[in-house]
Amino acid sequence: MSGKCIIVMGVSGTGKSCVGQALALALDAKFIDGDDLHLER
Repeated sequence: MSGKCIIVMGVSGTGKSCVGQALALALDAKFIDGDDLHLER
């Protein structure tokens, strides 16, 4: 894979997922939500 990776960071409840989805849409890029990468215990 080539190109750039944009990481949006911040505390819970600040809109990171909304911003990430909007960026992905505007840049025609893939959006990966970090919440989906957490393992449930």
